[in-house]
Amino acid sequence: MKLEKKIIANSFIPDIIAAVLIFAYATISTQVPIAMIADSLIYIAILILGSQFLIAPGIDHLMYRGISRQVDDFKKGKYDEQERTELLEKVLRLPFICAVYTSVYFIIGSFAMFTLYQLKFVNKGTLPQMLNILSLLECLYGSYFAALYGYSYCNKICSEVAYEIVNAGVTKEYVLKKKNFGMPLAKQLAIFIMLPLVRIA
Repeated sequence: MKLEKKIIANSFIPDIIAAVLIFAYATISTQVPIAMIADSLIYIAILILGSQFLIAPGIDHLMYRGISRQVDDFKKGKYDEQERTELLEKVLRLPFICAVYTSVYFIIGSFAMFTLYQLKFVNKGTLPQMLNILSLLECLYGSYFAALYGYSYCNKICSEVAYEIVNAGVTKEYVLKKKNFGMPLAKQLAIFIMLPLVRIA
C-alpha cells in the first residue's frame, strides 16, 4: 500500500472516534443542559461527517501525495545515496507535520462547534456564554491529545519506511551527524507525559 493511503487508512476511523469523544466530553464536562444534548449531537455529527468525508480527503491528498510518490520512486530503486538521505530526512519530519495538521484540523472543528453553539444556543439565551467558552477550552485540550495520536500512528508508519531507506544506504556524514533518529526521549517525556499532567493539575 502506498504511504499516502496507509496514513489516511490508519487515521480515518480514529479521527472520527476522537472527534466524537472530544466533543461529547466537552458537552458533558461543561454540563450542557440535558434538553440541548440531542440538538448538540446532531450538530456534532454534521461537523464530523462533513469534515471527514468532504474536507479531509482533499487536504490529506495534498499533504501526503508528494512524499508518497518519492517513497514509491525509492522502492523502485531510482534514488542514489544522497537522494535516499534527503528522503529519509523528509520521512522523519512527517510525523511532526502530521501532528500539527491533526491539531489544526481539530482546533478548526472546535471553533466551528463554538460558533455553532453561539448562534444556536447562546444567542437565544438557552446556554450561558461561559459554558460555551469552557466547552471550547475542553475541545482545544482534546485537540492536543488528537495531535499526539496523529504523531504516534504516523511515526509507526514512517519508522518502517525509514528502516528500509537506512538499509538501502544513506550518507555516512548524515549518520554521524544524527547519531540517533526520531524524537529525543526527553522531548517525548515532556510532550506525552509532563504537559498533560500540567493540564490535569
